Amino acid sequence: MKNRNLKYWFFLMALLIGNIANAQKAKINNASALEFFKLINSNTSAIIIDVRASNEQIVFYIKASVSLVDKASIISFIDTVDTETSILVYCDEGKRSLSACELLISNDFSNVANLKHGFIDYIKKDYPVEIVKMNGL
Repeated sequence: MKNRNLKYWFFLMALLIGNIANAQKAKINNASALEFFKLINSNTSAIIIDVRASNEQIVFYIKASVSLVDKASIISFIDTVDTETSILVYCDEGKRSLSACELLISNDFSNVANLKHGFIDYIKKDYPVEIVKMNGL
């Protein structure tokens, strides 16, 4: 009986240690505007995701960003990308992007960064953005 209990406790400890290791591995990097800018420039293979609503994307965006405006599009994206890929996510204020990062982490992505105070802060700090070109202008 003692041997059986001992095996059970070893199993539980191994499970707990594994869960702790996974939780530590899968943390969201809440990056300041400067940190986010550095991440963009230091990791050219990172995928930049813009989770702002379509009407918020009318004027400016970060170069090479992919627009994923709802949960369904993020879930579709998840199925097409390796979980080891670096993902940088932004929205206007940092709240929706944090939710998107949490969704990515819950789907085993391990290298995820959120633009902490959002795209508005990024623009205020004068980091480079692209201007949407309008037809006829």
